[in-house]
Amino acid sequence: MSTHWSPSNEQARKERFWRTAPPDPTKVHKQNGVPYFRPGHDRVLMPSSFMPVGEHAGKQMQAVPPAYLVWVDDQPWAKNWLPWQPVHDFIDRFIRSDDDTLAAIDFPTPEFYVGPLHQATDSRDRPLPCFRTGAARLWVSPAETHQDLLHAFAVGCLNLKVTSYNRGYAPHYLLTAGKRFTALRNGAISV
Repeated sequence: MSTHWSPSNEQARKERFWRTAPPDPTKVHKQNGVPYFRPGHDRVLMPSSFMPVGEHAGKQMQAVPPAYLVWVDDQPWAKNWLPWQPVHDFIDRFIRSDDDTLAAIDFPTPEFYVGPLHQATDSRDRPLPCFRTGAARLWVSPAETHQDLLHAFAVGCLNLKVTSYNRGYAPHYLLTAGKRFTALRNGAISV
């Protein structure tokens, strides 16, 4: 007869529950380099507040280029981008209300291009199955000056993740056929 006591499955589950740390709600935000805000709590951004979303996330609002802010805010898809709403309020209060600031802005004119993938082939010269019909790539020209706008377009309009950005020789995002159609509908140029 064994003298070793072992808990029942239910007791072991309860013990594991009480000894396990609660999940960290800030973990995903830290991985993406974005400040964490509790959902459902309105926040008002001030010039010393941190940018909550986009390529400039984590910078103070006064350090984010006004041309970037106004360009993204003027896009039709920005109205449906929920994380952008506090930034929209900031732009209305601090940038659009100041005529001198608006007059000094040199508005960017990026051109987003959607083109076919150069599909890899197997040894029998057949396309690899990972490239579905209609898949495409998205890039911006000139790339050196408008990368932040490309990321805003990809995240805000197409709901892509910045981690899916390919930083290779020709930097681009990979698009499915549905995302390609959405990009073209929102002003991207087909090549």
